[in-house]
Amino acid sequence: MPDPAAYDFCWSQAAGTWNGPVMKGFGIAAGVQYQQVSEYIPIDVAATTVRLVSPNAADCNTSLGDAQLAPPGPDAIYLVALFVQGNLGSQVKVFPDERHISSSSHTKLRAIHAAFAGVGTGGNITENVDFYLSGGVTSASLFDNVPFGGT
Repeated sequence: MPDPAAYDFCWSQAAGTWNGPVMKGFGIAAGVQYQQVSEYIPIDVAATTVRLVSPNAADCNTSLGDAQLAPPGPDAIYLVALFVQGNLGSQVKVFPDERHISSSSHTKLRAIHAAFAGVGTGGNITENVDFYLSGGVTSASLFDNVPFGGT
């Protein structure tokens, strides 16, 4: 983000009443700042809209970006993130997430490409990237050709 701002967020189901601003409700008037994440917010399984609002917003009426979630089942978990790509504006992206692992000897790793690869005329330019594990036994990449805002 060329201008890392803070945000709060709200959520609504079936075009009903807005819940939030969530961070303000937790007593965090500054919102979620650049490079921070919130805890998971458990909600009922239903089509849900997540709305970004200004930190310390009085209500959820003024949207800075909306994302639609259509959970496939009761165990659906999503990560909602804001990407700002230079002069091209902001995008709210939704990523399916998963907290459960198959055994205690394993973990899961998710890489999200959110870094600018260079600057060109007319705005920032991003290129697909590969992710490597530092100190790994092999030099093979973990994730290949990930586009900006992709996983």
